[in-house]
Amino acid sequence: MFKRLIVVFALMFCVVLSAHASARQTSLIDTPTTNVLGYTNYNMQFRFFGHGGLMTTAEFGIFNNINIGVSWELANFLGNDRVTVAMPALLARVRLYSGNINFPSIAIGYSGQGYFWNTSSNEFVQDPRGLYIVGGKEVFFPTLIINFGFNVNSLSDMRLFAFTGASVDIIENRLSYMLEWDNINTLKDSRVNTGLRFFAAQAIALDFYFRDIFAGSDRPGRARAERIVSLSHQRRF
Repeated sequence: MFKRLIVVFALMFCVVLSAHASARQTSLIDTPTTNVLGYTNYNMQFRFFGHGGLMTTAEFGIFNNINIGVSWELANFLGNDRVTVAMPALLARVRLYSGNINFPSIAIGYSGQGYFWNTSSNEFVQDPRGLYIVGGKEVFFPTLIINFGFNVNSLSDMRLFAFTGASVDIIENRLSYMLEWDNINTLKDSRVNTGLRFFAAQAIALDFYFRDIFAGSDRPGRARAERIVSLSHQRRF
């Protein structure tokens, strides 16, 4: 456990030292936004969740409007239990339209990252987002951005889900509040998440989430709301 903590804090220290680029947040808590990383930019995220879990995500801007990436969930990364390694997941996003004063920006993408890897079945307890389309627009007053989209978890199932999210600056360019409603197909299976995003520097964001705040003990993999901490960093190659 001590060695793992050293590795985690060493990564955080390196991130702090190297910050110099402006951040473009490509997601809220679980839901995507229409933002994309610029050409030659990358985003690294370290998300610490229940039972000592760690989810690492790396996204890259291969063109101005096209991003690709990979995500990897490690259960029991912190603690003394055996680490459970999930299958690495592919991420991709294309921004189709940048939006204007009348119309929202639009992006399409794919995320193979689910939540809570089950080693017995070799699949996630909570399904990946799969294919999605999302629109986003600033509304009512500056910094209030609303996102809304649809996704299909699996091409073999073809069930349609919806998601929506909002973010607003409490302190401009320093502290944002986030609220989202995800996995909307039936009310029982949907998830409500909320949290704060603190911009410690131009390219560093530190997030505190409450995920699935209405979770109940009668739903598999959803015994209670999760408290999550996330550190992300963006810069250019």
